[in-house]
This record gives sequence, structure tokens and C-alpha cells, in this order.
Amino acid sequence: MINDINQQTMTKSVFLSILLWIFIYPLRVRAIESINFIHIGVNEGLSQNTVFDITQDKQGNMWFATYDGLNKYDGYDFTIYRHNESDPHSIGSVIVRACITDTQGRIWAGTEEGLSLYDTEQDRFHNFRYSKNKKTLAINGIIEINEKQLLLYTNQNENLLTFDTETHCFSDNPLHPSLLNILPTAIAKQDNHIYIGSYKGVFSYSISDKTLKSIMPDKLKGKQILSILQQSPILLWIGTEGHGLYKVNLQTQEITNYVNNPKNPNSISSNYIRSLTLDPQNRLWIGTLNSLSIYDEKHDSFNNHTSNIEISGSLSQTSIRDIFMDAHGGMWLGTYYGGLNYYHPLKNRFHNIQFTAKKNSLNCNTIGCIKEDAQKGIWIGTNNGGLNHYTPHTQQFTHYMREEGLMSNDIKDIYIDEANDLVYIGTHTGGLGILHRKSGQIEIFHNEEVKNIYDIEPAENGELWMTGMSMLVRFNPRNKTFQSINSQIDGQPLAEDQFTYFLRDSKRRLWIGGEKGLSVYTEKDNGLLNTMIIPENSPLNYKPINCIHEARNGIFWIGTRSGLFRFDENKKKPDNIPQHMDCLIMSYMEFWKTHRAIYG
Repeated sequence: MINDINQQTMTKSVFLSILLWIFIYPLRVRAIESINFIHIGVNEGLSQNTVFDITQDKQGNMWFATYDGLNKYDGYDFTIYRHNESDPHSIGSVIVRACITDTQGRIWAGTEEGLSLYDTEQDRFHNFRYSKNKKTLAINGIIEINEKQLLLYTNQNENLLTFDTETHCFSDNPLHPSLLNILPTAIAKQDNHIYIGSYKGVFSYSISDKTLKSIMPDKLKGKQILSILQQSPILLWIGTEGHGLYKVNLQTQEITNYVNNPKNPNSISSNYIRSLTLDPQNRLWIGTLNSLSIYDEKHDSFNNHTSNIEISGSLSQTSIRDIFMDAHGGMWLGTYYGGLNYYHPLKNRFHNIQFTAKKNSLNCNTIGCIKEDAQKGIWIGTNNGGLNHYTPHTQQFTHYMREEGLMSNDIKDIYIDEANDLVYIGTHTGGLGILHRKSGQIEIFHNEEVKNIYDIEPAENGELWMTGMSMLVRFNPRNKTFQSINSQIDGQPLAEDQFTYFLRDSKRRLWIGGEKGLSVYTEKDNGLLNTMIIPENSPLNYKPINCIHEARNGIFWIGTRSGLFRFDENKKKPDNIPQHMDCLIMSYMEFWKTHRAIYG
């Protein structure tokens, strides 16, 4: 039983460590926006650290084209698809330079030995090769023209190919006769238009009209075009090799060239542009040879992010080969030899406060609970460092530990009584501590029954509900007495071992979770009465409960040791959220959106 409780406490501590990381950020405003990347490389299971292309399938898996096979990543593990000479259904080559997900959800990969189609049901590949002069052409770029046709880029010395996805036949017949004389260097698609970059400039092909037109030939001719992105119906971005970035107004024909100026830190980071992508805020991300540049439209300048081994969360490597925004707004950057870098826009709300070898620091990195007082001070209960108080405007910490009067440094819950300037401190094995903020003195209440206080919640009558392990008590602050609660006001017993965590919902009901599930009570006549909200056959009636939260839209989120449950009271049925990257991110996004007004 103790081991189970410790495991449950540890789970809650880890969860609250994440919450501290998330919600402390608004306390410290930074003058310059920073981006902290998560690095994913060979140590995490990626087959090779050169990532050429990125896509996402309809199940939420990420796919990465590398020098050593095609990688599938489900958020936990990598599956690596390499060429095997003895297996005709392995991917066509170990070197994979392109990958896309088409509108039907199929995964196509461009390799050194042609085109490969992933068979989801059989977990194998169908390979298609196009030979010229007795040599199989590599496929270095793929875009979908329509459901039946792909456009393929091989290299700058060859014309574009088309591929019929039904007959599996290649064709070197151009989309337009004028393309016969254009050796492409890049292809891109936006809605009805296909953009083709070459040394002769940039061309726009209309899929519906089958017409071709040249874009600013006098300005772009002779330059190697490596990336093209249409941001709006009138705005086109063009990245070059050595000539910087071009912004083209398709309506006015106005063109602006952005080049690096070593004396200006807000100029674009390099004149060698590899990749262009828009983020969820419609900002332009530019992958260059030297770093990541993000265009600041308001100031017509660039914020640059580079690699620095002394800065945690900086880019793993400077040469950005590809940038991809996933279905949930996460940004994936593939580098030349630094693997993957992942960033989500919500992460800029995060700031990590952790223990350092300084006196003015959080004194323990394992967090059990967090509360904010009326003065915007943050009270942080730790696993072995007692109670920490953080003052944001001075960035100072005050510590309350055994030396200051606590009986235990393992803090489980905090309740702030603003009216009386008191802080109630629930501990593991150390009972209840009451900090008198003006004097700094701590009162201790400890006996065999109340040695573990895991959660504290105000009662309707001005007293305090407290839980710990398998006990439920009510504390009278005026008399400083405890009363054990063993039954409901109708004489029915309370559920055993269900007293670990409280939630007071928007209807003033009391949700109590613990080792043997979840119960919901209303307060009446200074006691409790069970309300049958959760169906009798629900797994929430017997699964150990780690945490409970009510979102602003009335949905309840319940964390258990068997995963996350979403409970809609109107439907009377809890939904278990599967342990899969896609579903977890969806759940997190819904949770976040319902709390933006609070935490944003």
C-alpha cells in the first residue's frame, strides 16, 4: 500500500513539475523572444543525423527522410525502414531524400533508386524506378498534382517527371511545352499553382488552366532557386543559393531582396536558403546554411536562432535542411548533421525554474504542489526541500524546511488563507503545518491520524477538508481541532481508501479521488452526501486517481495510473484517451485552449 501511494505521489510530483515549468513563464517577461528546441537524434533512436525531408501521416506519426533510411516516429519509438537487397519489398534505397503524405494518406518516399510507396496494411514498400541512359534516376522532390498524379524532381540536369498513381507509370512529357527547356532546381505547390524554380527564374503553372507564366524573369534569372513558398494570394517567397531571400508581390510585381549583413544582427542569417515554412502564427521560418531566421513583418527584419553548445535548447546544428509544421502546430527542423529539432509555440510560455548550486534558488527539483497568492507570489511544495516561496519581481526565494519548524520536508499540498495571512502546509509524515506569514512562525499539528496531509480544501462552513492516505478529516481553524469523517450524513459509509485528492468543481461539489477510484459529494449539514454522477460500471470507480481537473467548458480531466480520462457529465460516459502521440497532443491542446484565459 505504501509503495502504491509513493508511486502515486511520484506521478503527481512529476506532473506538477511539468505544470511549474509551464505556468511560471508569465512571471518573467523576456525582452527578446527565445525558442527552446527539443533535440532528437541518433541517441533517441533516429537512424542518422542528416534529415532531408519531413512529413506526417494521418495517424499522427512523423516520417523523416535521412541518409540511412526512412524513419517513422510515433512520439515514443522509431521504426526504421532500410533497403535490403534480399527483400524486394524493402524501401528502394537506404538514401531517402524526399517524403510526402498525399491526400489519400499514402506515404511516398523519394530515394536514390527511384520512388517508393509504403503499404500500411502489409508494412512494406512497392518500388518504382525510372531509368535513363541505363541509370536509375534518384527522386529528390515530390509534390501531388492531384489524386492520380505526382510531380517528381530528380536533379537540376533533368526535366521533371510525372507519375500516375493508378497505372504506376512514369512520364517525361512536360506539364507545359515550355518546360522542356527549363531544368528545374526546386518545386512547390500551393492550392492550384505549382511553382518551379530554375536558373531561368521561377515559373508558375496553373493546374486548372494548364497555363505557365514566368515570375520576375529579369530579377531571378541566373540564380539557383532552392525553395519557394506562397504565403498569400499576392505574396511569394523565393530562397536562393547564395543570393539571399526574395519577397515578390504578385499583384504589383514589386520585389525585395533580403541578404545577410554581418554588421546587422537582424538581417537574414545567411544568403544560402534551404527551406521556407509558415508557423501557426503565419510567420515565415527560413532554414539557412547558418541558422534559423524568422521574419518579423512588423519591423521588416529577422530574428535569428543559431546553435550554441553553452545554451540549452539552442539548435543542435546550424544548417537547416527542412522545416515542417505538424497537425498540432509543432515545428520540426531537420538539420544536415544535427538530427531533428522540435519546438511547439506553446513552449514559449514555459520557463524552467530549477535547483542550482546557489542560495537563491529552488532547493529541490521534484515538485509536489504549486499555489499563487494574492501578491503574485508562488508557493512551491517540494519532495525533499520543504516549502519554497518565490517572489517574481525580485526573483528571490525563501525556504521553509525542518530547520524553520516543519516536521517534514516532503510537501504534498498548500492552502493560502489570505484573510488571516496564513499558509496551510500538508506534508507526508509531518502532519499539518500552519505558517504565520507576518512572524514566520510555523504551528505543527501531528498525531497518528493526521500525520499525512495530502490535500486541503475549504469547506462550505469555513472549516477545512483534509485528506491523507485513507483518512478524511475536517479541521476547525478557530478551535484548532480535527474531526474524523467516516460516514455520509444519511449514515451510509464513505468509500474506503478514496481520500487522497480533492477537486471543488464549478457547481461547488467535492470530487474526492484516491487509491480505489473517484467519488463526488455535495456538502450538507456540515457533512457529505454522495451524488451519483459517475456511472456504476465506469473504470473511474476503481482505478487509482492521480489528479482531477475541470476545464472551463465543463469537461473533467482525470489522470489515473491507467492513463487519462475525459469525462463529459452530460454524456455520462468517461472516455479513455489512448496512449498515442496524436491523441495525447490533441488532449493537451484541448486542455490548453480551455485555460488560455487563465494561464495565457
